[in-house]
Amino acid sequence: MRNQQNPFGNFNPPKLNMKWSALVIPFFIFLLVMRSWTVIDAGYRGVEIRLGKVQGTLEEGFHFIAPFITRIEKISVRETKIQNTVQCYSQDAQVVASTFSINLYPTKSEITELYQEVGRDFIAKLAPQIIEASIKQVIGQYKAVDLITNRLKATQEIRMKILESLKEKRLNVVNFELVNIDFDDAFEKAVKDKVIAVELSKKSLNLLEKAKNDKQIKITEAEAEAESMRIRANALQANRNLIEYETIMKWNGVLPQYMMGDSVPLLNIKK
Repeated sequence: MRNQQNPFGNFNPPKLNMKWSALVIPFFIFLLVMRSWTVIDAGYRGVEIRLGKVQGTLEEGFHFIAPFITRIEKISVRETKIQNTVQCYSQDAQVVASTFSINLYPTKSEITELYQEVGRDFIAKLAPQIIEASIKQVIGQYKAVDLITNRLKATQEIRMKILESLKEKRLNVVNFELVNIDFDDAFEKAVKDKVIAVELSKKSLNLLEKAKNDKQIKITEAEAEAESMRIRANALQANRNLIEYETIMKWNGVLPQYMMGDSVPLLNIKK
């Protein structure tokens, strides 16, 4: 029998070094174990993605996962605060700089849908444009002067509009506030000058009204005094004895020691 010739010639495949085997196998097992679980921290949700496909959402805590073929995107569901300034126009074309502050958070039960539709940074991608559009729309319905006196009403209208729009995007508003409304310098000066003019006008009207009242009071007092004098004069003319009565009421009881000429005593002591 002829010897069969080795098709690989004199090539002999290398044998795995037992020393390296003793290191590689435990490392592979360790790596397998470490990739088989994950922990979702408090305030987060984990979007489970297996072979590129979203499987669902993992709650807070410890979870087993399929190693090597699964990755977890940890998404914050905590409250997020956004503060910014929006440049817009009032109904009368005045420039209005509206500084707002808002607190919001995603609907926790719909994190999977948010991630699938928008991606990881869904708040940064959705909220700013909705907030700015709502502020511009509401501010545009007011004249600049009316915004000063109706700031609270405008804030409530903006808040309701933002709340409804963000809810459709699975985002919930905790608080919204217009921190500041700033106008163009020329407009602010015009408003200030108008307020000063109105105050001066009110002050002038008050002074005029006071002068009229003082004049009327003096006229009334003079009329009352004249009427009183007329009544007394008529009474004195009608009754001479009343003169003596008035004199007695005011007399201190001392008679004059000297009398000039043919002076006649005012009072008839004999009577």
